[in-house]
Amino acid sequence: MIEERVTGRIVIRRGSRVLIRIPFRDDCSTCGRCGLSADGRSLEVWAEGGPEARPGDEVEVLIPREDRLRAALLLFGLPLAGLLAGAAAGALAGGETAEIAGAGAGLAAGFAAGRLLQRRRKSEGRTGIRVAGPSRYR
Repeated sequence: MIEERVTGRIVIRRGSRVLIRIPFRDDCSTCGRCGLSADGRSLEVWAEGGPEARPGDEVEVLIPREDRLRAALLLFGLPLAGLLAGAAAGALAGGETAEIAGAGAGLAAGFAAGRLLQRRRKSEGRTGIRVAGPSRYR
């Protein structure tokens, strides 16, 4: 498994999971796995933390690259598939207006399905993100 290493600071610990604040990066803007923090300049992500991880610690976080691909498919692939399926259904129903309406409905359904699946993965804790250990860059 190919993983990307990023550095962040632990904010909260709940059981074996920790909330980590990571400085905002351009390539993270479309993932959807993280939420912007109150300051708007960093991302917050839940991760599996080791027993030694404490709030305030600076740590290295491992983010699986296939999760980024999965997030991109949910964000772009499902709406595109919905758009095409809706347009095809509208064309079969007849008329250009039905085709346009079907495409719009399919696009909206694709976006909604992507958000629902992303929220479910996040709520179940299946993000694949974990703490590698203390940061080497302190």
